[in-house]
Amino acid sequence: MGPLNIYQSQFPEVRRKVDKRGRKLVDYDGCRHNYDALQVNAKKRDDAKLIKAREQLDEAKRLYEHMNRDLHDELPALYDSRIPFIVSNLQSLFIAESIFHAETAKVNGELSEILDKLAEENHKGTYTTKRPPIARTPSIPSTPKGSPSSPTKEQSDGQYEEIEFNKIDKTKRLTNGETNTTPKDGSAQDGPTETNSPTTPVTNALHVSLEAENGESENDRKKLEDLYDIPIGATTDNLPPGVLYRVRATYKYEREDDDELAFDVGEIINVVEYDDPEDQEEGWLMGVLETTHAKGMFPANFTRPI
Repeated sequence: MGPLNIYQSQFPEVRRKVDKRGRKLVDYDGCRHNYDALQVNAKKRDDAKLIKAREQLDEAKRLYEHMNRDLHDELPALYDSRIPFIVSNLQSLFIAESIFHAETAKVNGELSEILDKLAEENHKGTYTTKRPPIARTPSIPSTPKGSPSSPTKEQSDGQYEEIEFNKIDKTKRLTNGETNTTPKDGSAQDGPTETNSPTTPVTNALHVSLEAENGESENDRKKLEDLYDIPIGATTDNLPPGVLYRVRATYKYEREDDDELAFDVGEIINVVEYDDPEDQEEGWLMGVLETTHAKGMFPANFTRPI
């Protein structure tokens, strides 16, 4: 199965390239839509924005066509390369099958000879059944009357009964707060003894722990803002844990892969961080819909921050 495993190991990489080509197609469509919208709006025509949109459209088109051209070359080559792998695997299978049949025929011949020999001995009456000898268990010798016997459980427990009682009594007195105040001359003092138990500063410890937790949460928020670019106009206050900011869908988007998020116009999406930061791609965000709590990737140019 080695050749087939090597052939199948190429599929995940090709699958990732196909998915990436689909995302680049979405980027290309978004840039084209933006460019068409700027051309149609003749009243607020801005040549600088139009030029920039045209450059983004050309770049998105170039990336999509480059990846599409590579896949058009790689997919047929991958499909044609299946033949050498399958031929090698089938050759190994046929060789193993021939060895199996040869060894089976050898064992079958030996069994046939043994059966013929047993039939001949049974016909002559010379066959005897060979039974294994019966193993006898040795008898346990009895203990002589004059030998010393081991101490019983009652005797062994009785030796330590007094010591254990003293230990338990002493432990109870210590837990109840009593102390031994017997003077050196052996006379006992009358009356209860006093114990001093220092109080711990619980309130100060709680304040210190709360300040440490607030500082850690602020540091985590700053690290996330440094890792992800928070757009202008996005609100980062009073958000649920793990949410970077929120966006509203300006266009409807239909997902093209299982890890993408589909939404309609006007839906609110909570932007969260990627499970693996290496999976982050430019122009794409990871979010959770507030209505259905569905999670997935979505293009950022289909939304606006709120």
